[in-house]
Amino acid sequence: MNLPLLWVTVPGVVLVVLSDAWVVVRLSRMPAPQARVLWGGLHDRTPFLLWVGAYVTSCFACVSTFLLFLALEPPDTSSIVLFACLNACYVTLGVGILREDNHLVVQGLDIAVALFVFHFWYTLLVFRLDHAPASPTVLLATHLANFIAIIHALVMERWVWYRGWLACVQDKYIEAFI
Repeated sequence: MNLPLLWVTVPGVVLVVLSDAWVVVRLSRMPAPQARVLWGGLHDRTPFLLWVGAYVTSCFACVSTFLLFLALEPPDTSSIVLFACLNACYVTLGVGILREDNHLVVQGLDIAVALFVFHFWYTLLVFRLDHAPASPTVLLATHLANFIAIIHALVMERWVWYRGWLACVQDKYIEAFI
């Protein structure tokens, strides 16, 4: 069992959950026009539903991959670094969103995309279907979900959400000067 992965990742997940809860609390206390800024390009029904579906699949990918690496013997150092970086990236992203810091948000999103690409390829190399430590169906579902996590980070967050968020933030600042 990869106990160092558990010791590093669980506190990181707690920080991500606390960061997300902080964003939700701040979002619930904001007036509707200001909250719409945080929703960015997801305020319409169709992009939001696609985002939710991709987000749930990404969560499955992360949990499934985490459990696979947790069961690995001997412990795998790269997986520890990967999950720690993903957690740090999402905490930083939450802070950037609430501060409306464009540079922090775009860097966080770009790093998240790069980490998900590495996550996909590394998991694909470590857990090959022909040398399966788990059932081939679970591995195939995990690899497919990891690929969807890349699409989620690249298309739904980096392109759809971020472009809408940036436009709303810029409009908000323009309205403040008028």
